[in-house]
Amino acid sequence: MQTQGQEATGPNPNGLPIVESPFPPGEVMDRARQLSKRGKLPGFAAMSATEFRADAFATPFEHTLSCSIEPSGSGSRLVFRAAMNKRMPWIYALLLIATVWPGVWVTDSMLKTYFSWYTIPTWWWYLPLSVIPLPWMWRSFMHKSRATADASAREVITDIAAAVGGTPST
Repeated sequence: MQTQGQEATGPNPNGLPIVESPFPPGEVMDRARQLSKRGKLPGFAAMSATEFRADAFATPFEHTLSCSIEPSGSGSRLVFRAAMNKRMPWIYALLLIATVWPGVWVTDSMLKTYFSWYTIPTWWWYLPLSVIPLPWMWRSFMHKSRATADASAREVITDIAAAVGGTPST
């Protein structure tokens, strides 16, 4: 674990592998750029001379893999971090909320059309059946998204490590 004022020499606090490369930061960035031009680093974008981003594919919420290239002796140290893109979870949440009440109307009209004897207010049973599972469904979305993003990030890191002559280590 890293403490304030200490150099980042231990394992990556983000849980992703760290890559030690024998090349200087500029060469590492050039090799990452070449990797992206060959289609092996999707979503590559250089943020500065020592930082870049790439996509870490995940389901259902995409993540971005950020890499910071730090000088380390005669080579470089690549530290990675994966972060969820914030827009899609908000869109999912809004769609989930916005579709509950119209579902009550549709279900109510269908039941009253096909069953003339149906007189129960549909919202009495429909809302508990559709709203109560939402926290567990959301938790499942987040867990699955993090797990698939971690797997994708590790694959991308392995490709980057091969391109920069390093090996990933945790």
